Amino acid sequence: MEQRKFRMPTAYTILFCLILLVALSTWLIPAGSYDYADGIPISGSYHAVAPTPQGIGAALKAAFRGFYDAVDVCVFILMVGGFLGVVMKTGAIDAGVSNVISRLQGRENLLITILMLFFGLGGTTYGMWEETMAFFPLLLPIFLAAGYDAVVGVAVILLGAGAGVIASTVNPFATGIAAGFAGVSLGDGILWRIIQFVLFEGIAIWYVSASAARIKRDPSRSVVGIGAGRLHADVGRVQPLTRRHAAILLIFAATFLTMIYGVIPFDEMGLPLPVLGWWFPELSALFLVAGLMDRLSEVELAETFVSGCTDLLGVAFIIGISRGITVLMNDGHITDTILHWGETALSGLGSTSFVLLVF
Repeated sequence: MEQRKFRMPTAYTILFCLILLVALSTWLIPAGSYDYADGIPISGSYHAVAPTPQGIGAALKAAFRGFYDAVDVCVFILMVGGFLGVVMKTGAIDAGVSNVISRLQGRENLLITILMLFFGLGGTTYGMWEETMAFFPLLLPIFLAAGYDAVVGVAVILLGAGAGVIASTVNPFATGIAAGFAGVSLGDGILWRIIQFVLFEGIAIWYVSASAARIKRDPSRSVVGIGAGRLHADVGRVQPLTRRHAAILLIFAATFLTMIYGVIPFDEMGLPLPVLGWWFPELSALFLVAGLMDRLSEVELAETFVSGCTDLLGVAFIIGISRGITVLMNDGHITDTILHWGETALSGLGSTSFVLLVF
């Protein structure tokens, strides 16, 4: 009798298991809460509250409540998917990729550097993270066709954006909020944050480039196996890049640059530039409008946009279900208890040890 091989469960199954585990934890972990000022917990104000254990009904509803809580992010992801679907349908991406790969043959490391800087700038300016989900299906084929493995493509996006987020030079949702509570300007300390960005992004680019070079020289060093996840693309056949393709790629780039500009609080940085104050609703509308800027027929355009949304529907599901875990913890009043335990465990440590353990 053939023995069944273990298969890793899907992300959805893992998340639902975590929801059940959290529901069970609300029966075991004491309920508690901090006093809050402007949404921030006050240190030393933790106190016990009446327990509110979450049953099977609450666990089943948690994922749906998570969708309500994260609907802005989910809709934005779907709009990005529709936008990318239309752009891919035009063939502009394929033509652009084949031309880039053709011109960079032997110098593909430049592609790694350019893209990581792009994601790093997104991370350091507005905390680009959920938005990177849309780029994995778009960029992985590029790196596979260039002779790398899937891990290199993932690392370019993950480490590129992550290094930028760590520095968060003008990120209004991290540094901006912290500066507000500290009573200082967002521009205070920006020189040191810029130095951090250059340092962290540079190390990330060097690390990914070195790993990519090793894998390209010897595919057996790939952690996903020899040839696993490789795309056997005919990179010798370069598709012509027409004026229409160039115009679409220009709209593509302008859309993401507009997204970055729209979320930066220039007024808090002391810069005399118009502040748009955009967030997910405005960004979703931006990608919706940009996705309609092509000469496809009405039926084809609608079907292509919806099909693109479908491609990222799984990502939206994961975000919504994940947010359900937070909703369940808050309803069970165990979030603050866990924070209090962390506060107690780390109190009295030196600043270096505290930062490392908190991270």
